[in-house]
Amino acid sequence: ALIVLICVGVVIFQLTSGTKLENKGIAVYKKGSDCIVRIDGKDEVISDQSAGGFKLDKESNRVFYTVESASGNDLYDLYYIEKRRSELQKPRIIDVGIKKEFDIISGKVYYLRFNDEQRAYDGCICDIESNQIETFSSNVESIFPLKGSNNLYFTKMHIDNRVLYRYENGEASEICRNLTEIYSYNKTDKPHIIYETKSKINSGMTDLY
Repeated sequence: ALIVLICVGVVIFQLTSGTKLENKGIAVYKKGSDCIVRIDGKDEVISDQSAGGFKLDKESNRVFYTVESASGNDLYDLYYIEKRRSELQKPRIIDVGIKKEFDIISGKVYYLRFNDEQRAYDGCICDIESNQIETFSSNVESIFPLKGSNNLYFTKMHIDNRVLYRYENGEASEICRNLTEIYSYNKTDKPHIIYETKSKINSGMTDLY
């Protein structure tokens, strides 16, 4: 649940995970101009006022967030904080110059990193446990990872044609062209995507898959 609480100058502005903010679970809250990350009663202060986009991963006891990047306008640097051996670790950087939106699925981080040479975004996957980053494709528009799945879906723009791909076992394969909409559903028993394409039969209509 989204909790908004003003009490003694402290504003709770993010999702919380756990029964008691003081001792259990994960929370992010704002105190003055600082953001406070709390994991199982231990706090880490983030003083960068551009910090935002917080995502809480209770399975790994990690908090992910972005700050404005020196790499360029509308680009961000991606960080995480975790608890190890009963101690809260200092923020660790994952990557720089990324698009603000990112996803955390099954312990991996999915995001778009700006490629200055191509003036487009590369699709990236970071495995925190192995400390490895994989670039799975260039010129990526959007990423749609699925929980518990070995593959992910992503889109590219070919001139004015939006194309859907599946990435599996290190290889990308084209699913369809003339994509108009795509929706991912991870909070179900069987995570899946649904997508629409321009109809091949009826002009102005779409086909649903």
